[in-house]
Amino acid sequence: RSSFLHWLFYIIAQFIGGFIGAGVLYGLGNHGNLETAIYGGNRFDPDEITFIQAFFIELFGTMFLVLVVFSTIDVRRGHEPSYLQPLAIGFAILVLHIC
Repeated sequence: RSSFLHWLFYIIAQFIGGFIGAGVLYGLGNHGNLETAIYGGNRFDPDEITFIQAFFIELFGTMFLVLVVFSTIDVRRGHEPSYLQPLAIGFAILVLHIC
């Protein structure tokens, strides 16, 4: 069981990590071809990427993320719970967003 103070620090750390990650991605990003949609999401021009390309990008990105999560949390592979698991998953998400 965790205390309220532990959860409060956890939530604050998640927000800080999210803002730092967003800042890194914003600093590394190419913003010339990016458009902002009505709800604040980013999208690419349909002339640059087709529906099929977008589908396979999402498919392979999701497959990569699922494989990273399953490989880092599998106790049978000798990966006991530690602080490095969220770091590996976070780096996988970072790589997916940069590509």
